[in-house]
Amino acid sequence: MTVEEPGTAAVAPPRRGLAIASLTVGAATIVLAVSAWFAWLLVLPRLSIALHHSWLSVAFGLVVGAIWFATLPAGVVAAVLGLTSGARLPGGDNLGRVGAFLGLLSFTVGLVGAVVFVLHAGAWGPPRFPTWEPF
Repeated sequence: MTVEEPGTAAVAPPRRGLAIASLTVGAATIVLAVSAWFAWLLVLPRLSIALHHSWLSVAFGLVVGAIWFATLPAGVVAAVLGLTSGARLPGGDNLGRVGAFLGLLSFTVGLVGAVVFVLHAGAWGPPRFPTWEPF
């Protein structure tokens, strides 16, 4: 449905469905990124100390890093959906603004997590196995 005023071109109103999609994608992505941070800060230091960089700790770190990298495009999608729903228009939808904000916030949290993952993963070495020395 378009709104036409005399002397102006037809302007399509903001779409509420895009705002709702932006809000849900942004909320789910921020929860995923923050949960990955909690897992990284609570589990990985203890796991790497106890097992001396075993295959389990390396696999856990790779999964958490993959989650952070997955939040990057999802945050961008949420921000784009929020902005295209009319969040920047003067009478725009507040759901679109909140969705765009959550998308940008989740992108930022995911980007910081991805940088920390890349810096930390560079220090990983091969797993240490016990060596048997003859008497």
